[in-house]
Amino acid sequence: MKILKFFSLTIIGILLSLLILEISLQITGFTLTTIKKFRNKIINDPNTITILCLGESTTDGQWPPILQKILDEKSKNKKFNVIDEGHAGKNTEYLFYEIIEKKLLKYSPDIIISMIGANDDLSDKPYIMQNEHWYYKLRLYRLIILIKDHIENKLKYTELNKALKDINVPEKVTEKIKEISHNTDETKNSENLYLIKTIINDYPDMGWYDKMIPALVNPYFTEIILKKQNKYVFKLDDFLKYYKLNIKNLALSKIYIYFAKKFFEQKDIDNAVRCAKTALIYDDKSIMHLQNILNFDNEEINIDDLDEQILNQGYCITPKIYKNIISYCHKNNIKYYIAMQYPTLSIELLMEDLKNSPYYDKLIFISNEENFKQALQKYKTEEIFRDLFGVSWGHCTELGNTIIAENVAETVLKLYN
Repeated sequence: MKILKFFSLTIIGILLSLLILEISLQITGFTLTTIKKFRNKIINDPNTITILCLGESTTDGQWPPILQKILDEKSKNKKFNVIDEGHAGKNTEYLFYEIIEKKLLKYSPDIIISMIGANDDLSDKPYIMQNEHWYYKLRLYRLIILIKDHIENKLKYTELNKALKDINVPEKVTEKIKEISHNTDETKNSENLYLIKTIINDYPDMGWYDKMIPALVNPYFTEIILKKQNKYVFKLDDFLKYYKLNIKNLALSKIYIYFAKKFFEQKDIDNAVRCAKTALIYDDKSIMHLQNILNFDNEEINIDDLDEQILNQGYCITPKIYKNIISYCHKNNIKYYIAMQYPTLSIELLMEDLKNSPYYDKLIFISNEENFKQALQKYKTEEIFRDLFGVSWGHCTELGNTIIAENVAETVLKLYN
């Protein structure tokens, strides 16, 4: 009886503690939301320039407050009011439907600065149909997920500088990788295999980007696999062992997609199907890129088009919704629209995504590639990034956010001073 009473009191105590913690987190969340609303106060002053910052967790409470401070200190002729509409965990569709369409007229900004797309899926399902589970509204549950992700990131990036070695890859090496990627001269396969193995040896922690994948696959496929084609079935373990690769550095779905394509080119249907199906195991969204490969009765498959789709994986929703955001803003007489790229990424990717926008010529682009490359040569990676969820970039520290804010401030001040 005493034991039962003890366990009952213990369970009640645990439940009460969790309830108190949940209430505390809800109060904290409400307080932070209230503070954000206060910071996003509307200033009805014709002499004040309103800047609306649009983004996800890399914007939410990150660089916008620092931008406000810099503009207050450096602006001589104008006052600025920086509105932070960054929303952690939300995608581009949410930002369009819930922020731009519902709040644009409320804020009436003079400038919109967007750094968006990181949370977009390879899906065209509207976000309003993606209902969150009820338990996700519990802040305790979200806290547990946050702690879990933090621990995983710590384990994954114990030495962040090594994870960003590709930032300092010499340009001539990058160009060589591109050359190997598109090399069709089979007489150079052995030479290319040696070169790739040398590059991997020199940069063992390189984050493997898209251009590297065909460079790995093409010579390996023709030199290693085709020589054993009658008996050989592609195995990822053999691939990793040959190149001495760490599996964490590979986008496995893309590797298998390329092998599926290569087998299909050789009319090896069994292995092509096997690799295509394996790609789906690693990323079920790959079906959008594999449906042509799987349809082997269709003789009109355009391999070059498929290559382009694969290289643009991850940019399915973003361009379409991004262009809608830009069009909506310009139709509502926004004076300046600034499209900003994430740290370390090429601005060319973003410009390519938006090139068919009817307002492309009116866009102002901000790159964060060179300034972060320079910073990473001066500072340790962990001094600039809190994590590296984007392989070469992630959530910034105060220093990283200051680098972004200073870059933005320079552009804004040129417009008004």
